[in-house]
This record gives sequence, structure tokens and C-alpha cells, in this order.
Amino acid sequence: MIAIGSRTQVYPVLLPGAREETHYRTRRAKRRPEIRFLILLAILLLPALFYVSGHVEMARTGYQISRLREEVALLQRENERLRAKVASLSDPERIAWIATNQLGMIFPAANQVAVVEVPVPLASQAKPVAVRAPTWWEQVQAWFLHPEAQASEP
Repeated sequence: MIAIGSRTQVYPVLLPGAREETHYRTRRAKRRPEIRFLILLAILLLPALFYVSGHVEMARTGYQISRLREEVALLQRENERLRAKVASLSDPERIAWIATNQLGMIFPAANQVAVVEVPVPLASQAKPVAVRAPTWWEQVQAWFLHPEAQASEP
């Protein structure tokens, strides 16, 4: 005779207070390894990205400084050229030559020159100004805003 053993099936039962969350977390982590990979990739690439962006910004600033130096040199050359032109155009001999030859002007004779004395108006004469003592608020402001002036006073 053949004996048949008893068949039993086991069904998982969750008891209250059992470790439901850890089981869920481990299953979730096993199902999503790409999330771990993306987090690791971000952790590795972000510092490199900041490093490269800093160097790119330094290079851009260096090029900008170089361009501005060239522009300053160009403007200095132009300024020197314009100063030389002003000096040549304001030469008194040149102005006298243009006045006599091109404009037909002549130097005045001795009897054509008259000296006129103009009295100084009273408004332009210096008036004495009364010096007033500073207020206590002005002294406090001077003490806080200008401490180097206080050091020289006895």
C-alpha cells in the first residue's frame, strides 16, 4: 500500500506589531535600484559640475578683463592723439597766422589800445564770517564719523 502524506500549505499572515515597514522597504529597494544609481550619480556629478562651472566663469572673466584692457589701451592711444591735436591747434603762433593771413586781421597800433580800470564791486569783496561753535549733536557726529580729526586735537 502506498501512503500519502498530508499536504499543508503555508499562508503568510501579518501579525499586529510585526515588522511590516522593513519588509516593505527592502522589497521597494530591491524593485528600484535605478533610484539608488541616480542618487549616487547626482552625488558624484554635482561637485564636478560646480568645479567646472567655476572654471568656466573664471575663464569668461579673464577674457572680459583682457578685452577691457585692450579697449583701455585703444582709448589711451586715442586720448594721446587728441591731446597732441589740441596742443597743435591751440598754438599761439598758429592762431596768429590764421588771424592775419586767412581772416585779414592786423595787430592794433599803440594809439588804438586803451586800458580801462574797472572798480571791484562790493559784493565780490570778502566779508568776515562769524564762526559759531558746533552743537552737541555735531560734536557727536564728528566724533563718530571723523575719529582721525580727534587724534590731532590736544
